Amino acid sequence: MQHIRIATYKQTAGTFEDMCRLLQAPGGLADVFRASPGFVAYTFADLGDGTNASISIWTSAGAAEAATAAAGTWVAANVADLGHLTDDRTGRLGFVVGELAAVVA
Repeated sequence: MQHIRIATYKQTAGTFEDMCRLLQAPGGLADVFRASPGFVAYTFADLGDGTNASISIWTSAGAAEAATAAAGTWVAANVADLGHLTDDRTGRLGFVVGELAAVVA
């Protein structure tokens, strides 16, 4: 069964767009995840009031947990001055509907 990782961050500097650029830049977190075993999909969302969500889908619990460690290392080295982690959870993914479903299936 696939697993999901949802991490929320409080952004204290810069803009959401700045964060998106950093995450997608060469060597960014998107690249770190893409190169990780078990990677399926990754997205980043603005939840309002300076809160952002990092959402990734993995083929297994172990892959999702490894992503948590990889993300922590990357965030500490690259964006710690822009905000901080407020919650980080992994769990089983029940289903996905819509266009993303083709990627996750």
